Amino acid sequence: MEHYVAVAQLTSAALDKEVSKDQCRAKIMNALLLTSLETKLRLVAGVLSDNAEARCTYHPEDPAFITMKIQGSDAFQQGIGNLEKNFKDLSDLLREYSVPFFSPRYAGHMCFETSMPAILGCLMTILYNPNNVAFEASPITTLLELDVGTQMCRMLGYETDATSSESAWGHIACDGTIANLESIWAARNLKFYPLSLREAMKEGRSLASSLLRSTCFKIHACAKPDEEVLLSSLETWDFLNLRVKEILDIPAHLPEEYGISSKFLQDALQPYLVQTTGKDALERAWKLELPAQYLINNTKHYSWPKGAGKSIAGIGSENMVNVPVDHEARVSINLLEKALEERLVNKQPVYAVVGIVGSTEEGAVDPVDKILELRDEFEARGLSFVVHADAVWGGYFAAMIRDPDDYARAKIRNISVNFSFVYNLIGRFGVYGKPGAPASAVWLHHAVVGLHKEGYGMLLGEVAFTCSRFSAHWAAISDKSTPFIVIPFNPLVNEDNEAKLEEEKKFIRKHILPKSNEQLVRNRLAMKELRALGSDLNINAFACNFCINGKDNTDIEEANYLNNRVFQALSVTSTDEKPADTPMFLSATTSAMADYGECCTNFKRRMGLEVDSSQDLFVLRNVVMSPFQSAGNFVNDLADIFQETLEREMKEHRHPAETLEDGHAWKSYVSARTKNPAESYCMDTQGSEVLTDLLKKGQFAASIHGKGLSLPLVRVKNIHVIKDRTLLSRYRNRDYYSIGTPFYLYGTEGQQHIDHMLLRAPNSQLCADQVKLDLDHKPTSAQLAKGLIAIIDRHEASMQPMVKTNPPKFFAGNAKNGINVYKDPDAPDAHGPGLAKVDPKNKIATGSITLGSNVHVEYENLNNQGFALGQSHHPVGAVSRSMSDYTKREWMALLKELVGCEYGF
Repeated sequence: MEHYVAVAQLTSAALDKEVSKDQCRAKIMNALLLTSLETKLRLVAGVLSDNAEARCTYHPEDPAFITMKIQGSDAFQQGIGNLEKNFKDLSDLLREYSVPFFSPRYAGHMCFETSMPAILGCLMTILYNPNNVAFEASPITTLLELDVGTQMCRMLGYETDATSSESAWGHIACDGTIANLESIWAARNLKFYPLSLREAMKEGRSLASSLLRSTCFKIHACAKPDEEVLLSSLETWDFLNLRVKEILDIPAHLPEEYGISSKFLQDALQPYLVQTTGKDALERAWKLELPAQYLINNTKHYSWPKGAGKSIAGIGSENMVNVPVDHEARVSINLLEKALEERLVNKQPVYAVVGIVGSTEEGAVDPVDKILELRDEFEARGLSFVVHADAVWGGYFAAMIRDPDDYARAKIRNISVNFSFVYNLIGRFGVYGKPGAPASAVWLHHAVVGLHKEGYGMLLGEVAFTCSRFSAHWAAISDKSTPFIVIPFNPLVNEDNEAKLEEEKKFIRKHILPKSNEQLVRNRLAMKELRALGSDLNINAFACNFCINGKDNTDIEEANYLNNRVFQALSVTSTDEKPADTPMFLSATTSAMADYGECCTNFKRRMGLEVDSSQDLFVLRNVVMSPFQSAGNFVNDLADIFQETLEREMKEHRHPAETLEDGHAWKSYVSARTKNPAESYCMDTQGSEVLTDLLKKGQFAASIHGKGLSLPLVRVKNIHVIKDRTLLSRYRNRDYYSIGTPFYLYGTEGQQHIDHMLLRAPNSQLCADQVKLDLDHKPTSAQLAKGLIAIIDRHEASMQPMVKTNPPKFFAGNAKNGINVYKDPDAPDAHGPGLAKVDPKNKIATGSITLGSNVHVEYENLNNQGFALGQSHHPVGAVSRSMSDYTKREWMALLKELVGCEYGF
């Protein structure tokens, strides 16, 4: 897909000597932020002054209700003091902890500083507090909202001639979720409207005498739009697949042709509409065997299945059907066509097909033009559906191709769009009430900036250019000499040819990364390369991996761990962190196999990771919202900060200490264990070598710590490996062990120990020293030295996940459980899956096991790992961006301490 329609023209504006373009750029930038503090203060003061004047001049003969006497009272003064204190407390809190969306260092979420026109429009209107539900309560802001909708329609290319029967209109929704919900609501009502009309025409009902027996009431069937047939002759399938325009014409067609008043039609239909009876009643009445469905790509926003759920639109989230995406996260047109074909053959109706114009995670744009072509093809075969463009993110990019005096009013055919705006198919009412202030904010912003290539389009051109500059860094920041690997989600031009790919990266490093914006726009080849980099819109997804001793890491969880550490370092996730201490901001996402499928698998291959385990991938991303980041080569500064952070997070922390003699260290360890038999002691390796290499050497440096013991540096020798079985994700079981809970049983005749077999993740480490065995056959010393498999009679799958709120109660000090012991048929270094699969012929003994007092259970650090530098933050997991309950409680405590705010999650 060709990216950034106007980027070359817009970026070169800084070099253009035409005064008009320079003035235009200055005007737009100034309107966006109004960087002059004096101007800001003057305008805000003007808002308050104008409102105060409006209040004072409204019936000035009315008495003052808050008199000077009241204002001088102790109670009033106390109230003012209380206001000022809490105002200051809240202001300080926001100043200290708010994420700096205003800064060019912020490249995280889909957030940027609100423009000054929007702030002023909102502020001046909220003081009057109009409500856009009732026109008489908000005549100005209601009309402003309708005007904003018209502006958006024109920007997108819709017909807005009020005299046309197909004129588009729009209204403001509070967010994309509500806009998507209204789309579902509209598509559902539209799909069932013909059935409702036919219900009202049945014998004995209001429309029966007027329409059912009429030989003139004809309509166009879906597959034959040029032929008219009697409405009463249509089958159920025909009613469910009338074309959108045909359905929308019915309410106007009946009054015009048959003299039926709109009031009579509305009253006659009301008892049979899906809004009245519910979807299920109509489906039963018309014997629909298969429910109508939505088709949408796998990377959809979470609001789609939520809006489709039984509790909201009632069509059922299972009928929001996923269509797989291609390698760049755009919907697969071939698979969409296959899905539509299946529904045509099976006679299963389709509400709508959704094309995403800017996916939330990658900024990918579905090929809406090809979706419309499919719609036309299937309509010709009798399957009709709505096409909805979810443009909550990408809609404004249409401004990049609009001239100031020409909104290119090419009519868009039967397609609804939303980008915090929803274009209704059956009515003029949304599903919620709203204040008038947002309408004023958007209207003033549009009026000052302009929805065209010299206004909003210019800003987005800067954003697109900056996004390309970022993507160039993610594409070429690493090479074969670096210990780290950075791979952009969107492939480079020569991705499939290794030799050409290296040359392309060299070109980027030489001709793009070190060059100024002015140098770039004068280099035709460099600009061509920039246009080919990055996502369809302004989000760059990328991920990191690492090398050890020249060998690339292949384990997904290790890569996830690294990426999550970088994310934690470049975001604020804990009360111990302050935005001012964060050098730049990135965001993150999870590429889940359930959603991304082959798209995720391909990305993992490009990173050098294994794909057998089907693990989810933790992905970093930068979202470009600021038009200022590319100024002064600031993108290079941010890329340097990222690289420094990545390299720092890859390093192991070493503990400086004197080396202790082995004999002394051993005596100290034995002494501490003897004094504290119920305590657990931890050993940490030193250096950056992997465990497998350390074991091959036969000795390694480590630290040992626990109650009454601190050995910063000891040397471990005489290593006997009982089981050396990798925990790499590709070798783990897909499910928990189904019969019992598997352990390794090992030791000597005098001492036996057990250790939980970690076969999948998340999991829990369960260890017990010096257990007591009561078995019908005693294992030999040789068997214990090699290690046996012990299955404890507890169903592991039913207990997982073992977390703090669900601890493994069977594994506690002095607990007694049934046990079966088996020979381990696999080699000590064998890998899974299937390591715990036991054969009855290998059974050694059965009986019971009693744990001693030294029992160790670990689930928090094992599953979550210490991603943050601070100790207080506890994230959910390696592929999760969700804040844990622990961290939420930290924020709750902070707000309670600073401003007395009390609430719970």
